[in-house]
Amino acid sequence: MRPAEKTALKNIASCFKNVVIAKQSVNVTWGNFSLLQAELVCMETLWPFKAWKYYMNLAGQEFPLKTNRYIVAALKALDGANIASGKEVANTPQLQARIAMKQTPAPHGIRVTSGSMHIAANRFFVDFCIHDTRARDFLEWLKSTHIPDELFFSSINYNPHLGIPGTYLGKVAGSPLRKLFLRYVIWHGQNNNMCRGFFVRNVCILGVEDLSKAYSGLHLFANKFHLNFEHFALDCLEEVLYELTWGEFVDDIHINASYYKRLDYVTKQLKTNGTYS
Repeated sequence: MRPAEKTALKNIASCFKNVVIAKQSVNVTWGNFSLLQAELVCMETLWPFKAWKYYMNLAGQEFPLKTNRYIVAALKALDGANIASGKEVANTPQLQARIAMKQTPAPHGIRVTSGSMHIAANRFFVDFCIHDTRARDFLEWLKSTHIPDELFFSSINYNPHLGIPGTYLGKVAGSPLRKLFLRYVIWHGQNNNMCRGFFVRNVCILGVEDLSKAYSGLHLFANKFHLNFEHFALDCLEEVLYELTWGEFVDDIHINASYYKRLDYVTKQLKTNGTYS
């Protein structure tokens, strides 16, 4: 990012009490440790602020499908559960190749799993990631692996012996009630016929014709959009979000978050008496 752009963002952030820019910049390269490092910098930046209860890492090319009020209700329904996808690395040759160069197993008995780097994590989870020596050891072990950002958060969430409240107690293989709802995303090779836009790096760039399907589910955000492709899609999303927000405010519409309460993430989470500062 150029100096002028940094200055502009800092000036915009200064207008809001709830917007903070990380003091440390990271030169991010996809596939290596720098991407995970940037995430940890964001966690460290947010940690001193006490009001938040969930950390959600959003990308710059996605847009909310639900109102802020709805998202808050959904997160409350999670009752402290962490949301992170996971697959067994040991049982998947393609994923196993990512850690094939490691001569030693992961430290502290951590069973390595793989999943999206995009998560919803409580303060216990974030506390562990940036302060616990076991997390530091695991990070050091991951530095020489390929795409470590897809291994770190997932592995933490599927290793309940680490004792982090909200982590998952069920089988990593998954179940119908362990659906990911944070993002609506169409991956190449899974739902090719659903994508009305086009694929970039195996992810569908959504267009206008993709919006109705995105809204039909219970996803909180849609990923991803390009401003130079059917920008009317974002215009539509903005208009719909405005109407929904205004309608909820005027009519005090009840938000039904029962779906989220029934998910395995919630019913099979580790519950302890842990506290955080």
